[in-house]
Amino acid sequence: MENQSVTQVVLNTQKNTEDPFLTKARLLKIEDSTEREREIACWACEFGFEEIRPVSMPICPVSLYEARRDVRAKRLQGKRVRIKQETLEKPEVVTYFDVKWTTEKNNISNFEWLKRLKKMLDYRRDEKHIVQINERLKVFKNFFEKQEEPFYALKGAY
Repeated sequence: MENQSVTQVVLNTQKNTEDPFLTKARLLKIEDSTEREREIACWACEFGFEEIRPVSMPICPVSLYEARRDVRAKRLQGKRVRIKQETLEKPEVVTYFDVKWTTEKNNISNFEWLKRLKKMLDYRRDEKHIVQINERLKVFKNFFEKQEEPFYALKGAY
């Protein structure tokens, strides 16, 4: 066990001790594309599925939070105002939006991947995996519903 990599140790302790590279080679040899996709989806549900979870959004910087609060207050008074450009150009605000954008895109991509996996499965043979995916899709949907101020461009993606 001394010379084994962490990945090998993890793989050897799991129920399925087949090397992922051998699994990949075995799956790619399947002639029928529908059956190959089904097998890939089953494998995805058994190996690495726990990592497919929504990632929480970054915390809004204080300067942006205060600017938004001030803009909302002024808009309630009927004034047309925007957040000042200098606030939006602060390094912590730029970093916040970059991380938020990336996190949202990754969450939506994982959500779409789960929906694709579900379509690849056979409802008669893979009920366990379908239930597993449905539960994770619910987790993502709840996460998206509770999300504050999603990017407008990504709003309809889920």
